Amino acid sequence: MIRSLSPIGTARPALERMPVTFRRVQLAGLTLHAATMHDALTLADQAIRQRRRLAFGMVNIAKLVNAGRDPLLQDSLLKSDVVLADGQPVVWLSRIQGEPLPERVAGIDLMYRLLELANQRGHAVFLLGATEAVNAAVAARIQQCYPACRLAGRRDGYFSEAEEAEVARQIRDSGADILFVAMSPPRKELFLRRWSDEMGIPMYSRGLRAARRSGCKGPDWSGCIGFGKNRGECGSAIWSPIQRLFRCCSRPSLHAVADSRPRIRLHSKLPLDHA
Repeated sequence: MIRSLSPIGTARPALERMPVTFRRVQLAGLTLHAATMHDALTLADQAIRQRRRLAFGMVNIAKLVNAGRDPLLQDSLLKSDVVLADGQPVVWLSRIQGEPLPERVAGIDLMYRLLELANQRGHAVFLLGATEAVNAAVAARIQQCYPACRLAGRRDGYFSEAEEAEVARQIRDSGADILFVAMSPPRKELFLRRWSDEMGIPMYSRGLRAARRSGCKGPDWSGCIGFGKNRGECGSAIWSPIQRLFRCCSRPSLHAVADSRPRIRLHSKLPLDHA
């Protein structure tokens, strides 16, 4: 149950946005930022210390394709302060275009690095989304692996639109510095668009389900280099993005990646990452 809270908007003023100076790269109608993991973490640390809002948008090849036909997804990405390449095929496409992004910054990797930062600085985090069982498991893992990271509160993602204001009040009054969200689109985008200013949280990220599956040190990639047991799964994880890249670039259909180069067009609707 959510405790009774004061009316929304009475405790925290809307935060100013964090200035962003990263080089911008136009890719398939979206603006991405040429930032490394270190760049993102440095900016996140500054935003939390200065109490300024910083919204990260993560783009994989599926979102790059679908944003052109999904106005809500496109709007959520356009309103993000920093948009990062959450997939190696996106980096490859930027290189083909001639405006290379420096590296892939995976959303789950960013979550673990943010937890490490919170553990070092004593920041408070709020967990929103997933089922109660998954949410509780992630909370327990965070407390085990990052003991100096303060858990400001948590809430599963199964609530109605009528309950949104109450959930936003709980998050606002928790005093959290970082909000981790795990709700499927478009619910996540709608909730954040309606309430992000009122909640007064400097930053949000994603990845609760993956955090439950992984250990304290993050995802285990040992199988991908021949030392783990799940080599088949890792091989699929590596090959699938390559297949998607070739499928997106195989025939003309929707979005031109670059006008100044030989045109590469994205066509097929791909499943979104729901983390």
